[in-house]
Amino acid sequence: MLDPRLLVAARVLTGWTQQELASAANLGLNTIQGLETGRRKTRSSSLKRVLDALLEQGVEVTLGGERWSYGIQVLRGGIVDQGQGARQTAATVANKTGEFD
Repeated sequence: MLDPRLLVAARVLTGWTQQELASAANLGLNTIQGLETGRRKTRSSSLKRVLDALLEQGVEVTLGGERWSYGIQVLRGGIVDQGQGARQTAATVANKTGEFD
């Protein structure tokens, strides 16, 4: 299971609101809110759409494996890499917005 806080942090790094992410992923706002709170089970196809939308902005949510755990990376040359927000850690950005409590 993906930690919902990672999705919040990744979205915050893009500078998107929940509604903007929902639009970019072609999903409803309730789906994004449910994913970010962990209170809603979502189809894997919906999660893939969210992850793809974030990746298009240069933010990759890594799902982990045997040797590494979940995480976020800002891809060089991506849209997010161009801004100052990419130089901060995801936790710092999310804590500033109060969405990571």
